[in-house]
Amino acid sequence: MPVFLWRWQNLLAMNLLSYWGLSVRFSVPSYLHGTCGSNTMQTAVTNVDEKIDLIEHINQDHSDEMMAVVQAYTRIQTMQSAYLSDIFAEGVDIAVIHSNGRTEKVFLPFDVQGDMEEKILYLAYSAMAKLGKPLSDSRRQFFTVEKSAMLTPNIIRLTIQSPVALPENQPAYAYGFLLKTLRTMPNKIKPAVKQKGIIKKYCDIALLWFIKKQSGKQRNKILYSMNKGIRYYTLQTAWRSEDSGFYNMGFVDIFLHGNSAGNEWAKKLQAGDVITTRVEGEDKHQNIHQGQALLVADETGYPALLGLLQQWKNPLAPYVVIVSSDEKDQDYFKSGDMQMAKTMQQIVCPANIQGERIIEIISAFDDITTAWGAIEKQSAKVLRAYLRNHNKIQGNNNRIRGYWTL
Repeated sequence: MPVFLWRWQNLLAMNLLSYWGLSVRFSVPSYLHGTCGSNTMQTAVTNVDEKIDLIEHINQDHSDEMMAVVQAYTRIQTMQSAYLSDIFAEGVDIAVIHSNGRTEKVFLPFDVQGDMEEKILYLAYSAMAKLGKPLSDSRRQFFTVEKSAMLTPNIIRLTIQSPVALPENQPAYAYGFLLKTLRTMPNKIKPAVKQKGIIKKYCDIALLWFIKKQSGKQRNKILYSMNKGIRYYTLQTAWRSEDSGFYNMGFVDIFLHGNSAGNEWAKKLQAGDVITTRVEGEDKHQNIHQGQALLVADETGYPALLGLLQQWKNPLAPYVVIVSSDEKDQDYFKSGDMQMAKTMQQIVCPANIQGERIIEIISAFDDITTAWGAIEKQSAKVLRAYLRNHNKIQGNNNRIRGYWTL
């Protein structure tokens, strides 16, 4: 990007901030910060397990964001792919794969103070804003609720109908539902917005500069509020009704815990209600198609786990561990659902000790080579670290996810 264009963008963003009554000081454009090699200060982070967790998560699920960071912050023109190679107190090393196969390492400094996740989140959001890409995905879908039924004391099943094709044979596919109900289906389903208007783009740039000046606590509050009112739920399965030429029907199974806004929304839904999503995404679990797999899920992950078992492709049967706080919620799985499992272990315990109880069970399984899981966030960290250190399961083979937080 020419320097004069960057100055013009900053001027426009500054004018927008002045309009909001805010005052900020703009620094040197980010792409001029990027350096090849390791000539800048790079202080090792002390929490190595947390760093590895974050690197693996970003490279598994956010490769597009890493490419956006490189596009926004460097002048590299021949990038084919990019991945996060290391995290330091001052910034990140990103490995860029060029179209000719050459690998180049670029160091990009952080612009804010905070923990590792917060600093990388800001880096990615800032890059998306500079490139004019939405700060949150905007693939909106509309579904009609056909039926609502309780499967267990705390798991509700929504039967939905879609005016557009649902994903076929994609277990653990998830939608981010807006916690509201519409009365009628929109006449015209609008396609996803790929690029934003110029005013919205520079409003985002200005907003990010404002966020940069806030305290870490306030910054997190603002960033996460961008997805306020959204809850992620799994499309357990999809099928085609007799009068449809595509997969137009589906089950969305929701675990109800506590008195959260998502629970209250789900319990009030009834036949005829129209519900909408803002984001959607497939689950990456190619690793479990080969090797000796471990599958772990608590109530929030049951729909995804069931989908994986229903479409099991690995010739080796998996070890399966299911966890719940209420034993009756494990009745979600029927007798035939576990026929693909090598063993099925059931744990009933409080959510805060999920990780320790799971490790007690799987410590006898020394032949595990790959893993997938959906449990509470802190328990997921404990289990990932155990599998990494004890079973030597690294990178894409260690896909234990935190589906929720205590």
